Amino acid sequence: SEGNVLYQYTKPLRDVMSYDVETANAILDSAGYYWSGEEGASARVAGEIVGERMNRLFGIPREGVVGQFLSFEVITDYTNQKDRQIAQYMEQEWVKTGIEATPRYVDQAQWMAIVYTYNFDVQLTYWSGDVDPNYLCYITTSYALYGWNDFGVCSEEYDNLYINQTMAFDYESRKHWVDECSKWQYLSGSVLATVYPEYCFGFNNATWTNWGNWTEHPGLVLNHFWGDPPLYLQLQYSGEEDSDYMAEIAFGTVIAVIAISAILISTMRKRRNRLLEEEEEQD
Repeated sequence: SEGNVLYQYTKPLRDVMSYDVETANAILDSAGYYWSGEEGASARVAGEIVGERMNRLFGIPREGVVGQFLSFEVITDYTNQKDRQIAQYMEQEWVKTGIEATPRYVDQAQWMAIVYTYNFDVQLTYWSGDVDPNYLCYITTSYALYGWNDFGVCSEEYDNLYINQTMAFDYESRKHWVDECSKWQYLSGSVLATVYPEYCFGFNNATWTNWGNWTEHPGLVLNHFWGDPPLYLQLQYSGEEDSDYMAEIAFGTVIAVIAISAILISTMRKRRNRLLEEEEEQD
């Protein structure tokens, strides 16, 4: 944010996720983070303005904030290639703005042990959401601690915002409370979206048609996270049945059955002959 302007609510996503090191440095300057000037120091330091703001917004004692470096250990699951790449990129780029983000690579079991005891500075993982915003509003409540709450945040104020959005049935009223939840998450710094992955799908009408307009109806896409895509219910098969091909399959199946039967009969005959020979030898 810059002042009281929350970019998520005032600009399109393409502008929110733009990349500008100069602007980032200017925002951090105005927010009260300064360069220490110490030799070899690459991280900014929180000043008095930061201490006052954190105390006013979240009740954090000023002395616990002022003088702290913007230097963080980033818990990263090394088995996830995308997470590794993002962590490396963050480390290389954020230092240009005075933020040290040093990856600590762990396996999945270690990641869960660290994250769900909330013993971390920053942890890196992916999140997806349902069509309804309730789920993504829920994950930062105290009700989700040690479960879906990967972030370790716990606030009675936020819990009340979440409850209000669950009780609102009017669209405009509910949107207001969902926006308030999003605003709190953003200002608290508990959830920072760093990457919105882009996907590319290719399809043609040679065999299947009625793909629909994915721009107007994004729920048709194959990679959403709220159940089977409705696309499967509307696709129409346009290919022609290959009768010769099906006949070949049927013929091949018959031949295979005959061959198996012949093998079984031959095996049974050999066993019977062997038994007769053994009986004759005993006589």
